[in-house]
Amino acid sequence: CGYVGERIYCWGGDTSPISNSKPTLDGGNIYSLNIKAFSGQRRERGKPTSIVLSDGKRFMIQGGNTPGPYKYANQTIIYDTSLNKWTKGSQYSIENVGAKQIYSSTAVNLPNGLIGFYGGFEQYANTSVPEISGNGNAVTFDSNNSSYVGFSRFTTHNTDSGTWSPFSPQASTLLDFYPTSQTATINPRTGKIYYLGGNYYATTSNWVPIKIPFNWAAVFNTQSGTWLNETMDGNLPTTRMYHTANLLPNSQDIILYGGSEDGQTASGSFCYTLNVETNTWNKHDAVNVPAYLSGPRFSHSGTNYSVLVDTTLFILFGRGVDGVLDPSLLTIDVANATNIFYTTTYASNKTTNSNEPNSTNSTQPGGLSKGAIGGIVAGSVVAGLGIIAFLLFYFRRQKKSKQQDTHESMDVDWDRIEDHYKEVPNVKLNPPQFTESTELQQL
Repeated sequence: CGYVGERIYCWGGDTSPISNSKPTLDGGNIYSLNIKAFSGQRRERGKPTSIVLSDGKRFMIQGGNTPGPYKYANQTIIYDTSLNKWTKGSQYSIENVGAKQIYSSTAVNLPNGLIGFYGGFEQYANTSVPEISGNGNAVTFDSNNSSYVGFSRFTTHNTDSGTWSPFSPQASTLLDFYPTSQTATINPRTGKIYYLGGNYYATTSNWVPIKIPFNWAAVFNTQSGTWLNETMDGNLPTTRMYHTANLLPNSQDIILYGGSEDGQTASGSFCYTLNVETNTWNKHDAVNVPAYLSGPRFSHSGTNYSVLVDTTLFILFGRGVDGVLDPSLLTIDVANATNIFYTTTYASNKTTNSNEPNSTNSTQPGGLSKGAIGGIVAGSVVAGLGIIAFLLFYFRRQKKSKQQDTHESMDVDWDRIEDHYKEVPNVKLNPPQFTESTELQQL
């Protein structure tokens, strides 16, 4: 899900149980807009990378994991909300290797309309050209010719020119570190990108996934082009994946929401903030989400960030404590990083998030930014592990029935809305080292 074109759009997704989960995304249909199928191949996509572009009008879907024995003809597709149109973007490819089909990577908006990608896996890799890790070991392939290497170094994409290139200068790379299921959050004030949680693979670990603890983070400094390992302290979150992370408005705090420690159930401790000035974690136990709405979530919102509009964080769909699909929508007040709480009302805030490149201060009386509430678009919903059919009347019925059960007032104008992986070992390892090599080494 993403806030684009002054609306919240959700697309794609999957409704299968975890035990049979094959994440899919059908990029040709958003119900309320009745978008026609993309004029290329219409393919399901598992765990693609999606991001709202900095113009605030378009979102891009890159890569994905195909359920069948094929590569996508259109690796990158872009939807323009102002034109109600899909277009084909340029694919990521490497000389002498060819196009790379990457999934479970991360993406962040950079200045000048660039997007920065990192991490993930590659499906149907060119096995004749294995990558050489910074320690000199060759990266192997699995039985399906997939690679543990997605974007092995920080790579930028210009959607206007269609060019892909390694970020330059990039003085160092992580030595033997291939991450997935992590989040990426940029702090525009410092140019630092924080990669939090998830798992990583290494040539020296027999490709067994290693959980990434929250007492350190791989950080890429876009101002100097260097990788850092930054140490964190405070009330640390437990290791997890399928969480989201957003930089809070006019703040130096990143909010971490949800996640799963085992890939099957949601973590009971679901809300933390990281102050990036002190690198200190704080746990928030008083969010007070009603039990029937399930505060604990994982694979919500379908990206590595939740939807943030003004000072309201939208937690959309995903899976709850027991791993069952949860179609409910949560609204979290994040105006104050020290006092984060569930709210039953959407309050407009004229203070915008100056940290976000595509933020807007267009507001309406008594509501969110213009179109933010009414623009929740019914559709096939990306939920990471979880397509959810999103029918707005369901929420009104759910609201009424839950009110009867809990006697709680829900001051949400639903009519206005209608209008407008397996278990991984908990191995404690030191953060990855760096190599000064600036070239992508290959056999």
